[in-house]
Amino acid sequence: MHALSNYSVWYHEIEARTRLSRFLSSSFVSFEMGHRIPDAEAFRVPIRKLGAAAEDVVFVDDNARNVDAARALGLDAIRFTGAAEV
Repeated sequence: MHALSNYSVWYHEIEARTRLSRFLSSSFVSFEMGHRIPDAEAFRVPIRKLGAAAEDVVFVDDNARNVDAARALGLDAIRFTGAAEV
């Protein structure tokens, strides 16, 4: 599992406090990539770096615009609307 986020430089502080990365194989953060979701390049950078095909990626987000952008690039995308629906 990997993370793709629009976090700012505060990502480092969040990581230091929560150690979320222990649950992830890698993280792709917008301020490091230079691209923010829903920009297409924000999806393409991780896909390239992981050596994956778009159709092999599942993207989960609570923002419909981000989900639509992922789908437009061929990713399987799920809009998260709450834990009760999982």
